[in-house]
Amino acid sequence: MATKILESGLPGLDNILRGGFKPATVVIVEGLPGTGKTLLASEMAARSKQRTLYLSFEISRDFFYECCESFQWAVSPDFVFSEVEELDVVALQKKIEDLKIERVVIDSLTPTKLQFEGRPQREYRAFLQNLFRTLKSLNVLTVCITETSPSRLLGETGAGPEHFLADTVITLRKDESRRSLLRSLEVAKSRGQNALLGRHSFRILDSVGVQVFPRAYSRQRMTTMRAFSDEKVTFGIPGLEAMLGGGVFKGSTTLLVGISGTGKTVTGMQFLNEGLKNGESCLLVSMDDSKEQFCKQASQLGFHFSEAVQTGQLAIFHEMPVEIELDAHFWEIQKIVRERKCTRVVIDSVSTYEKLLPKECHEFLIALSAFLKNEGATSVLALESNELLGLSHISVNLRASGLADNIVLMNYVEISTTLRRAITVPKTRGGKPDHQTREYVIKAGGLAILDESSVPASDKVPQLPLSSYYGVLARSPTRHSPIIDESVAAGKPMPKSKIPKPLKTSASPAN
Repeated sequence: MATKILESGLPGLDNILRGGFKPATVVIVEGLPGTGKTLLASEMAARSKQRTLYLSFEISRDFFYECCESFQWAVSPDFVFSEVEELDVVALQKKIEDLKIERVVIDSLTPTKLQFEGRPQREYRAFLQNLFRTLKSLNVLTVCITETSPSRLLGETGAGPEHFLADTVITLRKDESRRSLLRSLEVAKSRGQNALLGRHSFRILDSVGVQVFPRAYSRQRMTTMRAFSDEKVTFGIPGLEAMLGGGVFKGSTTLLVGISGTGKTVTGMQFLNEGLKNGESCLLVSMDDSKEQFCKQASQLGFHFSEAVQTGQLAIFHEMPVEIELDAHFWEIQKIVRERKCTRVVIDSVSTYEKLLPKECHEFLIALSAFLKNEGATSVLALESNELLGLSHISVNLRASGLADNIVLMNYVEISTTLRRAITVPKTRGGKPDHQTREYVIKAGGLAILDESSVPASDKVPQLPLSSYYGVLARSPTRHSPIIDESVAAGKPMPKSKIPKPLKTSASPAN
């Protein structure tokens, strides 16, 4: 028979705990001052669906209910708040039995621990053993708050008697991130439960309380991946569809790589516009431009996204990069995709994640790609590279080539004194890409790949099709010589070079 699981009262925490707590479990919530211990335990008590007893050494009844009102927690009529000065196990047992209590919160164990100062530690341990054994025999879920120091966090190096005797230990932290502070939660111990390991972000929000965001990388292991689709998705760029072998597979991830100004954002606009024309729900995650800025830029190219935003067909999620928390950021994307059933997602650009959070970026992108695939959403990720091709940048720094099903390289080519744009598809997973480098321009309507016969000539230096040059991708194009090519192909001697003779100069007059 399956064991009944009790919800904590915080959905994000329940996800980390794989559903919640087992009955008759002792939970320790620990952390430094200001990490949110009391607030977390208070919310677990206030939102509990069980008859709950809150034993407080620290806060008054009035303060507790003011806190509940501030965060808009609906406290059950069966909730019991009791201010205490000492922890009497016998009296506590009688109160639990008389009131039929199912959940107990003790705020906190520290005053009791101080009573045992100067005495052998085994006495404090024996008291805790008796307390926890009694509470377990009454089949109640117990949450105990403990104050600690950096060296005593179970998630770090230290451990006290309460850590050994408790079934679950939740460690709260505040860590510096640039000039900000990020809150995190870790289930450092979970006896008999397979909790998600690692540090998970949480925020304290007005009118909400504690909002926990499971670590992004852990979430891909929580669901079963769906089968790969054979359906093709198009960008709305005819020449690019041909280069991709007819488009990309639904649910795949395409990486657009190029230096600034090559048209990655424009390509993303066309991808979204094609989806909107087909009646699909789309999402743009913009790290650089706000909703208003993006729509204005798009309108200049002929894409009128404002109406689609108003009707809800296009969602634009913009978050300031300097304050980003990847777990919370992932949760917002996940929420939008699921609620709106988005089938096309553009991330512009993943370079921002890499610059701000280089250590976490790769895991985040793997989790995001896995989530979007599982939702059947086709994604396009823009990556700005400092290199022309960005091959070592993709493979070494970001290691994005492994998570991308398709890679499109976009770059500048300098021929004579003119900058021209070139596009190449080096990879399409499951398809047959056209590896030829082609020229494209950006104009009203977006990116257009040129037919080589349409390349305009120059008055000063002949501008030939890119097929007339070697080394286009290396940014050192060299013109073909038909005479040399024919000689090499036929095995004939190379033609003699006609080197101009130096100009004659008149002799300088003698002084």
